[in-house]
Amino acid sequence: MKTLLYILSFALVITSCKKEKPLENDSNSKTYTGLLVADCAMTPLPNETITVFIKEPQSFGSNTLIEQYRTDGTGNFNFTVDLGNGKYVNEIRLGGANITPDGPNSNTMGTIIAAPTADFVVKLKINNPYNVGDTLYIYDYAIADHIKIIAPFNDKFFSVMHNFSNINNRTLTDKNAIEVQLNHSVYQGTPGTASFNELSQSFESFMIEGCSGAIDTIVKVIN
Repeated sequence: MKTLLYILSFALVITSCKKEKPLENDSNSKTYTGLLVADCAMTPLPNETITVFIKEPQSFGSNTLIEQYRTDGTGNFNFTVDLGNGKYVNEIRLGGANITPDGPNSNTMGTIIAAPTADFVVKLKINNPYNVGDTLYIYDYAIADHIKIIAPFNDKFFSVMHNFSNINNRTLTDKNAIEVQLNHSVYQGTPGTASFNELSQSFESFMIEGCSGAIDTIVKVIN
């Protein structure tokens, strides 16, 4: 009987070990790798703080866990986060850039440019020239101010905007892209008076690749 009990006890120990073994290699962990550089000169950013925001699923509340890591001496990073119980990485901040991971391979981040810049020119594509007395109100990045164009409108190129930087709304897909917002309105009369009548308006956002070395053309359509 003692021998039988010993065998049963030994079998239970073996079974317990087998059940616990997968916990040693947590399949819910995720390793993020990449390289952080400062700007278009591709200068590495060594020993830079990386802040990772980890969200918990709704069933566990909306708490955010914050973990911090660092790039190494050459700007590379390699860190592993625990994503058990449905947790997911909501945002990664590094070098002043806020990156929202997306896609199945979001942990392989590649080269992240902290402050990309771009050169671009805006082209007005006029589908509706409007009528005498109408006014187009639009922002001109080259002079950093709004301008007014009197109808009838014609196709037009603005001056080239050099070294523009705007790192809003960055996801891993457009991690080194730059957002250019081009909003416009067409109106009659004088703003702020009873004669004012807005005929049309548009709020658009364009993403252009940073550090491409080319002058990108943004086509702004006026309908």
